Amino acid sequence: MKMFKAIFIANVKEYIRDKASMFWMLVFPLILIFIFGWMYSGSGDLIFNISFLVHEENEFTNRLIGEVEKIDALNVFIVEDKEKEFEELKRGNRHLLFEIPSMISEGLMYGEAQEIPVYYDSSNQQMSQIALSIADEIFTEAERYIKATPRIFELDKRAVQGEDLSNFDYIIPGILAMALMQLGLFGSIQFISLREKKIIRGLGATPLSKRALLGSEIILRLILSVIQTIIIIGIGVLVFDITIESNIVLVLSVVFLGCLTFISLGYLLTSFVKTVDAGTNLVEAVQFPMMFLSGVFFPYEFMPDFLQPVIRVLPLTYLGDALRQVMLGFTGVRTLQANIMLLLLFLATTSLLTVKFWRWE
Repeated sequence: MKMFKAIFIANVKEYIRDKASMFWMLVFPLILIFIFGWMYSGSGDLIFNISFLVHEENEFTNRLIGEVEKIDALNVFIVEDKEKEFEELKRGNRHLLFEIPSMISEGLMYGEAQEIPVYYDSSNQQMSQIALSIADEIFTEAERYIKATPRIFELDKRAVQGEDLSNFDYIIPGILAMALMQLGLFGSIQFISLREKKIIRGLGATPLSKRALLGSEIILRLILSVIQTIIIIGIGVLVFDITIESNIVLVLSVVFLGCLTFISLGYLLTSFVKTVDAGTNLVEAVQFPMMFLSGVFFPYEFMPDFLQPVIRVLPLTYLGDALRQVMLGFTGVRTLQANIMLLLLFLATTSLLTVKFWRWE
């Protein structure tokens, strides 16, 4: 036990001296939290700038623009220069330009359909499509008012979640999952370094056990995973006012399972390389696709269909989904039990393969 304690303390000192590991495993996740937290800490309300080019002012146009100006999500501009407004659209300063033709009142009086040109910037597809949907709703309501047609259906909107969940609520469990992945994968690089320097071989001439060395590394990473979790959740709660839905024991259970899965995967990867450089390259080749395909920063359901089979074999996909459920009560892509079973399957598979291909020297 005394020998194990000495190895463990030596590993802790080595970890503290390794500034690169400290940055990627602790500092980098915190930087991401503050960047995304500040990005999404506002109200999240979208504001659209729309302009009206009115060729003939009348009661209809005054009433229409007056009603539109009451909508909080819209900034309304009354303009006269069409070409200048096209430039504003191209610069992104406007989202829509309505051109209200003359004689529209007379046409409405006789029940004639009216064509109202609306211009938008096709290069800003997402915002333009949202703004066009709002515009459709505005003119549908105006038509209903003119025809004196009452609404038949009224939507009674009821959220099934206790609280509204923001984009940042989605991202913070993903950042924790990413931090655990980096801790597990990059932590194994240290072992390659010891093997490359023939320190592992040298242990054969000492009373120190190789398995004790490996065990101390794994325990150190599990302790670091708890520290990562406490720091990330603590900042989320204290700085960005998130609310943890489950008890901390369940959260830590998922954290331990995820950490062990990536530790096992990391040691499996080290079995196929001989140098630190080769190990670093291999780990980066594995972790980058997982970081961007596993739904850490945005739902992977939006990914193309041909990528979905790849996404389903990435363990980070299931760890992120499980953490979102236990931390913030998100409705997962699959059940929590299914995520845990799949992570256990990954852990068992990578552990067996690591035992098969493992080499001390």
